[in-house]
Amino acid sequence: MKTLFTLPFAAALVVVSNMAASPSLARDVAALSVLQQIRSPDIRNAQLSILVGNWKGTGKVRPSRKFSEMNVKCSLNNSWILNGKLLKQTMSCKSFLMTVRRTTYLGFDKASGKIIGRSFGNFGPNNAAISGSASNGNFNLVMVHRKKNGGSVQNRLRTSMGDSNSMYSVMSKISRRPYDVMRIEYRRSGNAGNKSYL
Repeated sequence: MKTLFTLPFAAALVVVSNMAASPSLARDVAALSVLQQIRSPDIRNAQLSILVGNWKGTGKVRPSRKFSEMNVKCSLNNSWILNGKLLKQTMSCKSFLMTVRRTTYLGFDKASGKIIGRSFGNFGPNNAAISGSASNGNFNLVMVHRKKNGGSVQNRLRTSMGDSNSMYSVMSKISRRPYDVMRIEYRRSGNAGNKSYL
């Protein structure tokens, strides 16, 4: 019995084996999957463009109702990838008890008028779908993570720009008893420019 390997199958095998060896490649594949969800991408969308750059933030974090709020420091980098079709956001936040790292991909779909994306991280919902809106520097996004048992975890992220060098973000748990998971005030610490990568 002969076993035939087709080129697409072999390519998929290489991607899957590399994804297991490289989490960053898995995230790059995730970026492409986000792009596939956007029917009509808006290149370097004006709303998302105001986020481009490096940011430093301080605020409060409360990982669950069991904990009191604690101080947190964050760094955030937003840069264009895939020729300006997606914004890649890398965040690292450190508090007394934990360090949170997230990579998020966001794009604007002109057809639906919505921001669409995915977020990955070591704490909180991993591989969460994102959708929402933006207007005049105000972002209202919902993150939904489907659990294996069929339920879901939902968070709302509201970000408001102050001036061009400041913004305020609040992430809240969506539930019967909502509470703020994070409240961070960011200041611009540099500019990544409007370069595109990948």
